[in-house]
Amino acid sequence: MKTSTNSIQFERCLNTLFFMVFSLLLFPDGSFAQDSPVSIEDYKRAEHYLSKNVGKRIFKLRVTPNWIAGNDRFWYRNDTATGKEFILVDPVANTRQPAFNHVRFAQALSKVADTTFSARKLPFKTIKYGEDNQKLLFQFEQANWSCDLQSYKLRKIDEVKIQASNALVSPDGKWELFVKDYNLFVRSKSSQKERQLTTDGQRYYDYAGRPDSRTSAVTDKLAGIQYPPVAIWSPDSKKIITHRLDQRKVKELHLIQSVPANGSKRPMLHTYKYPFPGDAHIPLSELVIIDIAEQKIIRVKSPPLATHAFTPFFYQRIWWDENGEKFYFLDVDRGYLNSELKLADAQTGEVKSLLHESDTTPVQANLNIFERPNIRILDGGKEIFWFSERSGWGHLYLYDGKTGKLKHQITSGTWVVRDIIRIDDVGRWLYFTGAGREPARDPYYQHLYRIKLDGSLLELLTPENAHHEVSFSPSGNYFIDTYSRVNLPPVSVLRTADGRLVRKLETADISNLLESGWKYPQPFRVKARDDSTDIYG
Repeated sequence: MKTSTNSIQFERCLNTLFFMVFSLLLFPDGSFAQDSPVSIEDYKRAEHYLSKNVGKRIFKLRVTPNWIAGNDRFWYRNDTATGKEFILVDPVANTRQPAFNHVRFAQALSKVADTTFSARKLPFKTIKYGEDNQKLLFQFEQANWSCDLQSYKLRKIDEVKIQASNALVSPDGKWELFVKDYNLFVRSKSSQKERQLTTDGQRYYDYAGRPDSRTSAVTDKLAGIQYPPVAIWSPDSKKIITHRLDQRKVKELHLIQSVPANGSKRPMLHTYKYPFPGDAHIPLSELVIIDIAEQKIIRVKSPPLATHAFTPFFYQRIWWDENGEKFYFLDVDRGYLNSELKLADAQTGEVKSLLHESDTTPVQANLNIFERPNIRILDGGKEIFWFSERSGWGHLYLYDGKTGKLKHQITSGTWVVRDIIRIDDVGRWLYFTGAGREPARDPYYQHLYRIKLDGSLLELLTPENAHHEVSFSPSGNYFIDTYSRVNLPPVSVLRTADGRLVRKLETADISNLLESGWKYPQPFRVKARDDSTDIYG
């Protein structure tokens, strides 16, 4: 599901509310004349509703489940008015209880640390269950600790190994991939021995880099920020997919720093690569596979991918198959008028075209280009889910993965699919979020649905008139549903896969915010100039 970038409706309104409140406080009569008197008290009242200050008055906004390996139990952290608490939920038994005895834990930790901790102010934000769920693992003072949940005895396990911020760790945890002097290196986490993987990288024709056109290139350089390499480890940690980024022919752009940080009185010129619309050259990503064990580079036999402000990796248009023997990538041209799904052999670099779609308007694999493409591969490539707006509405289609022929359209109607959430291969169910289907509701609210892969039995699983965000359990038998509107504080519930309510988990606490004088925004709907189209605000 959506990440962090996709916050729920109620929280979104808080971030923008300040600007409205600020204007109303400074200009209560609606005028914006330059001679309107502004007092210190006006600024203080406006500052009172800045998001950073509002955030101190709202609690239990959402349940972020941390699923426990081997079953569907999960824990989550509640931020409350008095501190934080850790909650454990068992969906099968339908129980919700403290994840541990907070008072006994605080007493034990206070004794070990020779200081005092309260039950609601423990010095860590995350936990992990170990050894048949009878021990709790946590980090404290740069060390890993365990707590026996019967005796509440604490034991220091080892020191925390700090991961390099500019490294990409392999799935098995044994290797760190990093960039130095435009080339790729790998380092053993156990021995710290380094190996150079590439040798021909150079400025503006480097391995695993980011384009200057991301707009923060100069800022990152001045701040000394070093990012992990742009690459994806194979599931077995034996290979990586990366790119050699070619910006050599991209034209330059310039920024002038009027007041340099070094104290110089003279402005400083910063030059970077940035293509304008219509320029002949843009950054290009040449895909390569690197075999770590054999230290072999395999060039992918396909034209370089068009790269704009962000790389194809950032857009999640490249992914390994489940075995790490092949990988899929979406080749989208500069104007977004052509989109082609390709399959590459990780041993030879040979490429096969699977599906292709063209149009006179942009072809996108998701209504939000920053989210994961709504493309999924089933049964080792036998079937492919494909997202298209060819009908004028964003819907899902099922293709034969071997022949590339359309089998049938799965979803249809005057509404849109937003994201594929889960596929049940056994039951042949497709779970996805959609918007605009429910009558008399804001079309921006997303709901969870499921439908059979043959396009039958479409079901709404989140019925409340609100925006919904969901997270499925590892087995797929349960999901967490957090729903809200700008005038409805978030409510988090636990449901079964068919949408049945198991229990309510949390309701957001905004009592402190309301006591400060804050009032709910009011949703509205008006007609556009054509007297037909509804506009929601």
